[in-house]
Amino acid sequence: MADTPAQFCHCGPFEDAQKTGEKLFTDMIASDCPVWAFQVGATIRTLAIDYLKREGMTVSEAKQLGDAITVATRSNCDLEALIKQGRTKKAELNGA
Repeated sequence: MADTPAQFCHCGPFEDAQKTGEKLFTDMIASDCPVWAFQVGATIRTLAIDYLKREGMTVSEAKQLGDAITVATRSNCDLEALIKQGRTKKAELNGA
């Protein structure tokens, strides 16, 4: 992993959150629907930002946090490997 904080919050490690997102992504590849993962991700991000605003975080602070997590995710993911995993899963589901 690149130089990434172990956690962005007290709830759990960044690595666990990233693995959950990667599973959704590989499932999306397996089902040939990139829009689904995008919708889920956008919905979760929107709800989280709205909640953080409700709890007193400014929009700017929420955006900075989101941007930091985006940078960490990109620097710690192997996109090509995830795509390959998704395609392998698709082939397995289709009996290949």
